Amino acid sequence: MEEIKKEGRIFRSISYSVIGGVVTASLALVIQRETLRFGFLSIESQLKLMLIYTIFSFSLFLIVSLHNFKDRRKVTGLYLSIVFIMIGLTQLNCNPLPNVLMIVSDATRADHLSLYGYNRKTTPFLEKFAREAVVFNQAMSQGTHTIVSTPSLLPSVYPSTHKLVNYRKVLNPEFVLISEMLKSADYATFGCAANPHLGIKNGFSQGFDTYIFPMYWENVDAPKVFHSLIEWLSQTHAQPFFGFLFCIDPHTPYDPPPPYDKLFDPQWQGKPVTGGIHGKYISERQLQNMIARYDGEIALVDKAIENLIKKLKENDLYDNTLIIYTSDHGEALYDRENDFGHGKAPYEEVVHIPLLIRFPSPLKFPTVAFTGRQDEVVSHVDILPTIAEFLHLQRPETAMGFSFMDLIRDKNPKMEKYAFL
Repeated sequence: MEEIKKEGRIFRSISYSVIGGVVTASLALVIQRETLRFGFLSIESQLKLMLIYTIFSFSLFLIVSLHNFKDRRKVTGLYLSIVFIMIGLTQLNCNPLPNVLMIVSDATRADHLSLYGYNRKTTPFLEKFAREAVVFNQAMSQGTHTIVSTPSLLPSVYPSTHKLVNYRKVLNPEFVLISEMLKSADYATFGCAANPHLGIKNGFSQGFDTYIFPMYWENVDAPKVFHSLIEWLSQTHAQPFFGFLFCIDPHTPYDPPPPYDKLFDPQWQGKPVTGGIHGKYISERQLQNMIARYDGEIALVDKAIENLIKKLKENDLYDNTLIIYTSDHGEALYDRENDFGHGKAPYEEVVHIPLLIRFPSPLKFPTVAFTGRQDEVVSHVDILPTIAEFLHLQRPETAMGFSFMDLIRDKNPKMEKYAFL
């Protein structure tokens, strides 16, 4: 008889523990979803989290139940303690607001990145990096040159509204830049732009604690631009931070340093072809060398990004950093008769740009990964609203784009499937 009672007590303990574990885990999961500091939980991550919380809370309930406490108030108190422990764990499991890093490479057309299927290995690192990121196959620039596209990228405003059509124009301060949005959320903000057209006089320093740019067309290559952020971080130890890094290497003249100058055309013995002239023909062999040098510039930027990521990892900054890589516009390389450069007609090669976004996990455990490729059309103006939604921030009233977080959630997107230029 005593044995039967013992078995019955064990059965009741297990039953109560299962019920208590499932109920407590369900409550913890709801609280976890509602208290995330940024991001969201996919269905897969919710199932994993539910399983982990259920096992953990079940174990705690079972330990209490098997002790055969005679004081019911004590048992109730212990059960409530388990519930509060689980709720506390949900808070400890949330990562703090992430850093945001935006890398923009001037004049970089998407179809010259091996990431997008180009036959030359111009971006071997970005191909590896893409395994941890979302790659957008149909990302479009809002303009064909920097002074038109960047005012669409940073404040999410269409060219017809910002009206910057030449380099003498100044960005209207009523437009809220990404830097201003994040600064209002207590981010430290840093910018370094190697293109002198993105200077203070044009209004691009809005919202930056520190903003570095050259007065003239100086040789400020990607490694120098990226190092400036690491140097600033070593001095300020700022977190969370927003870093805006704009490198100009793929812009003419195509003059990469060794070994990138001959990486894709080692046989060339003539004078380096560092660019073309719109409307003027160059020979087929000169064109081959010019394109090889352009590709070398892209490879240089790829290597510089790799080194920057290594530095972030060394300083324990990588895991909780939202990283965006894109370009302000592409580049015409005599694709159509004598069409060279940018700033003219919005052909595919000039407005189709690369876009990768690496979203950090909102949880410490289990980590939530957002990866894959998206074929829907997105554009520069959609980036700020996406950052705002991911960080649970109020988007500026002046922003005109659509957040594409629904694409990341694998839902039907509530956005236009075309891009306005």
